Amino acid sequence: MSEGGSAPAFFDVRHYTYLPGWAKGAVLAAAGLLLLLSAVMVGRSLFGQEQGDHVLFYLSLAQTAALVLVFGVILMYSTRDANASNLRTLSDAFITGYVADALARVSLPAQGVGSFEVRDLGRKDIFGRALEMHAPGQVFPLWVGLNVSRIFVIYFVPLAGDTTLEKVQDAFRFTFGGAEKVGFHVNYEPAVVDGQPVVSVWLNVAASGELLYSPREKLFWAQDIAMMTESFLRTAHRAGIPLAGAPQPGPL
Repeated sequence: MSEGGSAPAFFDVRHYTYLPGWAKGAVLAAAGLLLLLSAVMVGRSLFGQEQGDHVLFYLSLAQTAALVLVFGVILMYSTRDANASNLRTLSDAFITGYVADALARVSLPAQGVGSFEVRDLGRKDIFGRALEMHAPGQVFPLWVGLNVSRIFVIYFVPLAGDTTLEKVQDAFRFTFGGAEKVGFHVNYEPAVVDGQPVVSVWLNVAASGELLYSPREKLFWAQDIAMMTESFLRTAHRAGIPLAGAPQPGPL
């Protein structure tokens, strides 16, 4: 199996799950035919005279054929055999399921918020979804994207009153310093969205290629996004940076 820029291994077992339909059918048909013939020969060996000495051989063939048939079905038609539509479904499930559930447990004790209701506002742009976190007196929008194995999180901070780019960078230095320790890259970009000046805080991190198939890894990143968001909201409150009224975040 290749890693990084190394040449791909010719016999990477994962490639077999992407055989064309006719090839999969041929493999399963061959295994099924072998199983049928072996069963016939076992029957002849048990009830006939001329083939009786070969019954163990035929039983071994039947067992091999059955194993090939069972594992062929499991391997070739498992979730690894995902087309682009399947992958998009898994990506959306990660955001609207794992991430949304983790964000719902964010709390802001200083503001009397014990949890949030997270609303999916629908797909926005190519691979991300706009979410909104709702609590009494709180509405916080964010954008979360998953490009197969690269995760993106975007917050918009309104530039109003004494809030400046420099103040935003200084206030969230600790919050995003922790995010950088697990691999997030952080960018601050001033912009004008719908006539409102904002700072776009754009974070992205590379997860493993197995993210879409690993509940453990999905849970880790979802909880990490929630922890980062909780720190972001608490820090904004302590630093006196208002977030209300920010436009819906997304790629600029």
